[in-house]
Amino acid sequence: MAGRYDPAAYLYATARMRAMESDLVGREKLNALLECKTADDAVTLLLSSGFEKVTRADGAVDTEGMLFAALQKGFAAVAESVPDPGMTALARLPYDAHNIKAVLKCTVRGIDAESMLIDLGTVPADRVIRAVTGAETDVFPRHMGAAILPAKGAYQASGDPRDIDFILDRACFADLAEAAEGFDFARRYVAARADLVNILCCLRLFRMEAGAAGEVLLDRALVPGGTLDESFFKTAYDAGAENFAASLAATPYAAVAAEAKTPERAERAADNHLAGLLRETTFCAFGPEVPFAYLMGLDTAVRNVRILLAGKAAGLDADAIRERVRENYV
Repeated sequence: MAGRYDPAAYLYATARMRAMESDLVGREKLNALLECKTADDAVTLLLSSGFEKVTRADGAVDTEGMLFAALQKGFAAVAESVPDPGMTALARLPYDAHNIKAVLKCTVRGIDAESMLIDLGTVPADRVIRAVTGAETDVFPRHMGAAILPAKGAYQASGDPRDIDFILDRACFADLAEAAEGFDFARRYVAARADLVNILCCLRLFRMEAGAAGEVLLDRALVPGGTLDESFFKTAYDAGAENFAASLAATPYAAVAAEAKTPERAERAADNHLAGLLRETTFCAFGPEVPFAYLMGLDTAVRNVRILLAGKAAGLDADAIRERVRENYV
């Protein structure tokens, strides 16, 4: 695995990603978009700065299609540039999890899942339905494939769709950890992401005032692979919401706990923590960290554009939208 992420093998990928970073919606481009008066003005600016125009049947710009195309283009560029195109799995695995969840839930309910799938996973969307319903679990990443039948059985037994989410989320993080093996920076990033998912889970349970029932939910919802183990979160949950910030004070996540008053602020703080990690890669002369950061930054950029366009369409001013968007590493 060490050879897979040998820094010397990433000279070309580093040069290409550094060039492509200038097209990402980072701080400067986001500020320019915030100054646009309407969502249509923002779309016009995006189209003039490298986004591909995608239109609907009526000729209007399909903004979701435009954002999807940007992700596809970025994923393909990384896959073409790195020694092992499997690096893109670090960005694609969450889409596999989303697609499997959608098919399982729709199958049990007798609903067509096709419109809910996002064709960015490691398994093409047109094969996901057939693979899940036909129990062709070996086409999926190892842990998610093994989780499909247990998740379906748990949902059928309980009628609670969260069983699917809990089981697939745990499997997804196990697959992410495997994909990051031999790549220290990605392992740190995936571990931090797991920690933050678990922190946000605790905060949601505190807001729900779930009490003892929350302990059961927490046990089902915690994902593996973080630097803070399950016993840490169980102890912190038992200590109560009023002590949660103190529980996290000695960890790298104190700033997230400080934003716990609303779920939106806590989630934004969690995403901004990950952006801070990615910012470390700006000092890398070359190596796998650069295309990895680009993959993660592309996802943030697309999410920020989506938030911005929705805010403009709702008539929010620039300051209100700025409070909702995430930091990026560029």
